Amino acid sequence: MSRADGIDMSSGVIISSQLRNLSGDVVMGRYVQRGGVSFNIAQKVEDSNIRITEANVTSFTAGSMINSSLHVGVLGRPDDNGDGVTDLPSLADMRSDFKIGRVRIKGYRGAVGDLFANSNLAADSIGMVQLKNATLDNDGETFGIATNNARLRVSLTQTTPRGRFSFRNGAWTTDPGGDLEVRLV
Repeated sequence: MSRADGIDMSSGVIISSQLRNLSGDVVMGRYVQRGGVSFNIAQKVEDSNIRITEANVTSFTAGSMINSSLHVGVLGRPDDNGDGVTDLPSLADMRSDFKIGRVRIKGYRGAVGDLFANSNLAADSIGMVQLKNATLDNDGETFGIATNNARLRVSLTQTTPRGRFSFRNGAWTTDPGGDLEVRLV
């Protein structure tokens, strides 16, 4: 381990993880079996950069995701603004053979405020993303989702202000506005 609160498995992966909270960086390498890796974090993913270089993620479920990133099959990306979160990649940074099947940020008992804030999701292909209570004002710093999959489906449910927003066929049906970005690269 490179840090006491992180995981460094450059030459392997954990097939499935079920945690209460995750704080710290996670690096996973090659996974040779069919399928992929799944994460289920009951409450918070906070201050974590999760980088999976040679495996797919079938599902990623968390109560909240704050100041964090999940990059699958993405070449090294900088943190240009110095906020500790790996930035959204460009097409040149993404390998064409890795995917995230589904991401769900769902909340948890006792959670208040934003549940998806200053966090980035990236893979060549991302199937479905369900977000609850995303930060829309991130002080002008964009954050969100980068993929090469024009069929990506994003569902965003906000309780304050109340609203439901959908991203389908390459565009928001109703734009929630703010700094949350879905980038098709």
